[in-house]
Amino acid sequence: MPVNLPSSLPSPFDAPIAPSGPDCPPPTFPEQTPPPLRTYLSRGTLTMRRLHLAIFTAALACLTACDLDEIAADSTRYREPFQHSYDLKPGGRFSLSGFNGPVEIYGWSQDKVEINGEKYASQKDRLDDIKIDILHTADTVSVKATRPEWNNWHGNAGVKFIVHVPRKILLDEVKTSNGPISIEGTEGRARLLTSNGPMKIRDLKGDLDATTSNGPLTISGFNGSLVASTSNGPIDADGVRGVLDVNTSNGPVDIDASDLDRSRPVKIRTSNGPVKLTLDKVTTDVFVRSSNGPIELRVPESGMNLRASTSSGKVRSDYPVSGETESKSELSGKIAGGGPTVELKTSNSSIRIARF
Repeated sequence: MPVNLPSSLPSPFDAPIAPSGPDCPPPTFPEQTPPPLRTYLSRGTLTMRRLHLAIFTAALACLTACDLDEIAADSTRYREPFQHSYDLKPGGRFSLSGFNGPVEIYGWSQDKVEINGEKYASQKDRLDDIKIDILHTADTVSVKATRPEWNNWHGNAGVKFIVHVPRKILLDEVKTSNGPISIEGTEGRARLLTSNGPMKIRDLKGDLDATTSNGPLTISGFNGSLVASTSNGPIDADGVRGVLDVNTSNGPVDIDASDLDRSRPVKIRTSNGPVKLTLDKVTTDVFVRSSNGPIELRVPESGMNLRASTSSGKVRSDYPVSGETESKSELSGKIAGGGPTVELKTSNSSIRIARF
């Protein structure tokens, strides 16, 4: 197709200028030579290609987003609520097994268990294939949601639970998958398990054993021993008493503990994240391991035998260390006359024993 070009090409010098006068002669500029026809064709072709690419990319993004939204909405299109209630005296046992959904458990003052929930699926007739089995005895309530055989893709069906239990309760095992677990206001031992979801525990008085993956573990208002494991998520806890043993990866650890069990060592392990441990005093051995993250032990001056080492970082103590072996990346010796072993190791970062 022939291309019609203008006889003269626009130039940035074509803009109006101030009138000239005897004291202000008009400026002169070199003559502008128009670019060849090939340049115009190349620029025009490139511009059109870029325009087509932008339109195509935007359309593809829109379609992809719409498809993803449709898939996500499709898995929960049909819902069916359920409710059950059973008498259970304080001090009884409760367990729950769910899948593809959240679990929330709250302690209350009533002597019964109230279970509210919702089944969801991508097809209405498949709601009946999700079974909620409940076993009830004088001192036990056990709930199990059974996954349908056709649920090959986890997103096609699931169950949500909101449960109220007597405040004094033993949570023998509470587990789900692809969903969070939340516990609030209970007194008694708790064992929790989930995958691909966070855990949030509040106002729990009792020992806690918690395992999750790809999610954080957050504990507040706690009073008990803590044994916890997660991956790809942080651990944040206060009020730990008794036993402290936690393990994570790709996440920070921040724990406040006191009145620790003298017969059990403190163990904290993480990678690719900092560790901050606050103790009221050192009464048992402490072992902290990290990599690619700093370690900070905050404690009042307490007797301890310190062994701290790192690579590519510094070790520093706010307290005097006697009989010390010291270098830029290592510090060993006694603080306040010695005591339990405190071993801190990391790499590519620093270590500090901070005054508290």
